[in-house]
Amino acid sequence: MAGGTRQKMYVLPTPSVHHRHRAVPLHSPTTDVERLVSKPSSPFVKTSTTLTKSFTHNSKTTDRVNKAWGYNVGSCPVWELVEDRAWFKEAQAGAETEDDRRPRVQDVNRNVRISCIDSTATPYLPSDVLAADDGTLNPPPPVTCFLGPHDAQTSVQFSLFESRKNSDFIPESKAHIFNPGAPVWGLDWCPIHPSARAGLHYTQYLAVAPFPTKNHSPDVGVRAPRPALSCIQIWACDASGMRCETVLCIESGHMT
Repeated sequence: MAGGTRQKMYVLPTPSVHHRHRAVPLHSPTTDVERLVSKPSSPFVKTSTTLTKSFTHNSKTTDRVNKAWGYNVGSCPVWELVEDRAWFKEAQAGAETEDDRRPRVQDVNRNVRISCIDSTATPYLPSDVLAADDGTLNPPPPVTCFLGPHDAQTSVQFSLFESRKNSDFIPESKAHIFNPGAPVWGLDWCPIHPSARAGLHYTQYLAVAPFPTKNHSPDVGVRAPRPALSCIQIWACDASGMRCETVLCIESGHMT
């Protein structure tokens, strides 16, 4: 009888410019982590969790997960097999629940909002490619989108900071459409400590960093001149829709 073989039956593709490398965890905790007990009825309600094993609780599981990530080499975003690695540098030793793991950095008064944007903030916001004759920046032109089923689409224009619920055109959809004014260079959800979520009515916050214009092309690896005016927009998302609640004006360049 022929002896068995230990040769691997798979070959990982050769990395290319389209390879999306997954970051390797700097810490592999073996403690339990939380998972949802059931699918939430809405993103804006209280959820129930229970403890379970992390994908880093033993080396065999970690190796299998890392190999699965290695197959994701297309030009699309990385397959989010595990959203939360269940650790923070500020976490308490032996922490299992998110109340202990996620640090609470600062309390924010949600009642303080920007009701208008004066002329001093204009240079930080996305603008049109062409300036006015006197050199002042023009607001970006509206973006036209066709929304709805393929055979019954509606033309909708989105000006800067405007948004619509996709369910207005496709009833079963839970998506939102919003216009930050220019192509987005950086995007991330803002972390909220579990103890603060009920007071915010389980509102989710999205940090959006747009380019200065729709034609801007960043030079990667090249030192940018300072000051480089840009902004970070904080969008709130709840059952009523999306809205830009705060604009952070920065001078350190475009955020990633």
